Amino acid sequence: MERMIRHDLHVHLYGCLSPEDIWDLGRDLWRDRRGRLDAFAQRYQAAFGVDPNYESYWMDDSGAANLAQDFLCTTPSSFEQFESKFALPIALFPVSHARDDLRVLRRVMERHRDEGLVHVEYRFVYPPVTPLTAGYSLKEHLDGLCRGMAEFEAESSGVFEPRLALSLSRDPGLGMEQYLSIKSWQEASSPVLKRHLTGIDFSGYEETSDARDIRDICATLHSDNSKVPRDALALLIHAGETTESGSVADGIRRVEIAARMGAHRIGHAVALGADCDDETRAVQSRVRRWIADETKSVIECCITSNIALAGVRDVLAHPVRGFVADGLRVVLATDDPGIFATDAKLEFEKAIEVLGEVEAFRILGSASNYHSAVLSGRV
Repeated sequence: MERMIRHDLHVHLYGCLSPEDIWDLGRDLWRDRRGRLDAFAQRYQAAFGVDPNYESYWMDDSGAANLAQDFLCTTPSSFEQFESKFALPIALFPVSHARDDLRVLRRVMERHRDEGLVHVEYRFVYPPVTPLTAGYSLKEHLDGLCRGMAEFEAESSGVFEPRLALSLSRDPGLGMEQYLSIKSWQEASSPVLKRHLTGIDFSGYEETSDARDIRDICATLHSDNSKVPRDALALLIHAGETTESGSVADGIRRVEIAARMGAHRIGHAVALGADCDDETRAVQSRVRRWIADETKSVIECCITSNIALAGVRDVLAHPVRGFVADGLRVVLATDDPGIFATDAKLEFEKAIEVLGEVEAFRILGSASNYHSAVLSGRV
């Protein structure tokens, strides 16, 4: 089984950090990040009503345990609570000239290689505009990440392939500006570096934006892919993950829009199998069959994450069974394995519990067909 668990196509770089990683990587620099850690503490306080007391993480004998207690997300939580936990590594390892992100990347790639994975697609942020990032360019950001991946792949004698998807803003104007900057970087970069950037991602809390806002970006991407296939990028969209502030029908609509905009892979899509009334269930069935029969979109199923954040009751209630029954193309992924205390092996074991061994192994065997570079037409 372990030899077949080789791919993770939906994973966020900082979400791969375990509490032990954060404690270790942060112990020599946390004092220099107090201002950012104060902002993390305020956000955590607003979400949970308690002070995380981040100083105890490195000053108390049981600090690593204190950090784990505040960081792990192993029980059902709101998206706000999850993001307040995710704010800890963001506070400690900001995107900046210091390149703390490269230390994180190295740590995470080493773990995944040790776990036996051979192809992992890491999602990471487009550089935010903050005082800390003044003068920090997209070129510096991407050159560093892609060079780090290229060097690690070479060190691994080609048995481990790290790839990158850059997460863009859902704001249509800013997102388009970011996308065009990425294409300019590709035009000016060497093949050795740009081969590691294989997709763009739209993530975050989807319910506060209109799914159609990014349609111009999507259309431009598909046009660019056709014109220059060697630089093609996969379109990855989180959709239908949560329905905290809206209805299941709203989530289904967001998934359908993502598929109509040509998403190569759709993250989560839990709304397509969430509990609902009979009328909405009929819509679920129609959209599932339409995506299976009329599109090439692939659904990224993250079972542990969906139990923690998306209202899925338990493993056996996960909608992946219905997805497979209706012919949807599916991959298994970990999303944020450090926060959710999971890994690719555990996700596969949960898939066996839901689907049985034959279907779970079939999904594993098809994962290489759904790499971003394959779906986009680059290879």
